Amino acid sequence: MAYAGIHMFMDQLNQLINCNDIPFFNNLSLISERPQFQFLFDELGSMMKTLFIDQHQDIQKT
Repeated sequence: MAYAGIHMFMDQLNQLINCNDIPFFNNLSLISERPQFQFLFDELGSMMKTLFIDQHQDIQKT
């Protein structure tokens, strides 16, 4: 359940980074922050892989 919520958040963050079709996302303030959003997306993705791979391996060990 928690994974689904995180996955949905990551999808929304990815849309914020890459979407140019929605006028709200073309706001200059958001455009200037896209590198920080991309950094957040990359870091969270890395942490998710580590957490969920470790969790999956722990389940297989039991």
